[in-house]
Amino acid sequence: MLLFHVVANALSKRFNSIADEKPSPELIQSFLEEATLISDFNHPNVLPTLGICWSRKDQPLVVLPYMANGDLKSLLRNEKLVSRIHKYL
Repeated sequence: MLLFHVVANALSKRFNSIADEKPSPELIQSFLEEATLISDFNHPNVLPTLGICWSRKDQPLVVLPYMANGDLKSLLRNEKLVSRIHKYL
């Protein structure tokens, strides 16, 4: 299941990889089911879903709050920060 960074970002990359092709109805249906599922999450470590909308390319997107400190993927790729965090674990 795809989660986090602006789930829209992660999920839109899933669609952008096939940007030259129109997503199949099955892929869109799967995305919408997943987006609906995450919209029900209620946890302090998971961003709330603000909405689901359609892009100009007729692709569904999940709208999440802006993350001022960046996304989890970027955090984990920051080796200096990760090594400092490991000291506390």
